[in-house]
Amino acid sequence: MSSKKWRRLGVILTGCVLAAGLAFGMAACGNPDDNKTNNGKEEEKTVSVTGVSLSQTTLELQVGESFTLEATVSPSDASNKRVSWKSEDSTIASVTSGRVVAVSDGETTITATTADGGFTASCEVTVTSIPVGGVLFDVSEITLTVGDQQKLNVTVLPDNATNKTLTWTSSEESVATINEISGMITAMTEGTTKITATSADGSRSASCTVTVSAGTPIDYEKDYIAVSTVEDWLAISNNLSGKYYLTNDIDFKDALVPSIGFAPGQAEGGWFKGVIDGRGYALLNAHFVSGGTSDAGVENNSYSGMVSRVENGTIRNIGLINCSTEGEAYNGLITAWNKGGLIENCYVQGRVVNNNEWWDGWTLGGVLVNINQNNGTNLGIIRNCVSWSQRDGLTYGLLGSNFTQNDAGVACVYNNYVIQDASISDWALCGEINGNGVTYQPIVDCAYVPVNEAKLASSYPMLNAYYWVIEDGHVPYLKNPDGTARDYNGPEINEAVIVPEITLDKTSGEYELSNGMAVLHATVKPSQVANATLIWTSSDEKVATVDQTGVITFVGAGTVTITVTVEGYEDSSATCVITIIDNV
Repeated sequence: MSSKKWRRLGVILTGCVLAAGLAFGMAACGNPDDNKTNNGKEEEKTVSVTGVSLSQTTLELQVGESFTLEATVSPSDASNKRVSWKSEDSTIASVTSGRVVAVSDGETTITATTADGGFTASCEVTVTSIPVGGVLFDVSEITLTVGDQQKLNVTVLPDNATNKTLTWTSSEESVATINEISGMITAMTEGTTKITATSADGSRSASCTVTVSAGTPIDYEKDYIAVSTVEDWLAISNNLSGKYYLTNDIDFKDALVPSIGFAPGQAEGGWFKGVIDGRGYALLNAHFVSGGTSDAGVENNSYSGMVSRVENGTIRNIGLINCSTEGEAYNGLITAWNKGGLIENCYVQGRVVNNNEWWDGWTLGGVLVNINQNNGTNLGIIRNCVSWSQRDGLTYGLLGSNFTQNDAGVACVYNNYVIQDASISDWALCGEINGNGVTYQPIVDCAYVPVNEAKLASSYPMLNAYYWVIEDGHVPYLKNPDGTARDYNGPEINEAVIVPEITLDKTSGEYELSNGMAVLHATVKPSQVANATLIWTSSDEKVATVDQTGVITFVGAGTVTITVTVEGYEDSSATCVITIIDNV
């Protein structure tokens, strides 16, 4: 190789050595840009997960309760702290983002798993049920007449008991039967029986003594007017307070039949206040028409039905077969309006058309009855009826609207059956249910029956109670007895000295020890102190204790006085004397 080439190679090697040395020197001196990427940003340092722990390793909950577990991932500066949650048995306890919800009795394991590294931590969860502490009836004895029905109101304590199912029995079923699901008593024959409701675990029970009397039998020939022909039926409109009974089926042969009390051409219709007892017979092939005028001013097609309007009257034991009615509003095959009357043991089969194009909340149609309403102290009662009919427009299977003002929750529509017509999609029991000034709309023991399973109503069990309540608890039309609006013009709270007045729903009571518990409800007036703190005490805790919500727990036999006082107002108090009998 020539000396020229050697000199050139030496220059190249020398340059490489210098460049390498320069790079090494810069690294040794700690170049401030050595943790930056090519675009000048710092690279994030990844910190791996080394473990996970839970805030609790064991947990005891009652059914319905919940608790949120917290997962702590180590180290505290781990780059990925995500965890996933799993329940070994979600039917006992479920978990979502650490929130554990107790579902049913048993034991399960809740596990948290880290996304980085798959580290786990577990919590053993035990779920227990809340036992029934007491079963109470609102009455200890009732008297019925043969054929009567009455539903016993029962309270199961505490409110959050896990299983509030009750078993109902009658000691003498020949005297009165009890529906095992709903608690509805039916009086059968004269005599006395004891109705008992027992908790599912058998530990608590309540009893009511039922006395059944024969009552006074109806003398149809003496007290009633016989109806056997079309002419007899049409004559009912001449005496709307009379008592009538059918002696046979009446076939109207597809004729137009004036609604009783509101025939076409009448300026004003009358209210039927008498009795129509079909005695099991039926009206056949009738098309009912009325002279009623709707709110929209349309004449001769509203308030139509067999009877236009009932006020404190009774319609019972009658069938309508292949009958129909059609109008703009307020239509029902039995009656358009039941105001404080009784509709019972009726069967309707046919067609109802409510063809209005407007709606004000009262113009719905109902196959059996359109409007059901109380009149003074008399509830509009509808019971033991069956509806199997086609319906069009704003028409429902049983009721168009239920306006019975019934804050006590007493059943006014019960043990009725609607057979679903497969061609009609809307087959509800009741349409409008939020009436004037009404807080509760009790419709109980009513059932839908698919048309392909239709049988006699008596072959179907009654269902539990359903209640519709105004959502915000507000009574929208509060009025004085004379009908005027009610306004509160009392002093402001800072202008008057408020002295609480406290009352209890009971001043005395007698219970069997096996009942287990009872509850007292206190009312404090005026409204400005209605939410005052109450203090409850027992005169003898060896007989009964009381908690600060008024729930009394029986301890032994004896008499005890329960006292409630408004905190800060020692003179404002109320008492209840309770006697507990050892029935074991």
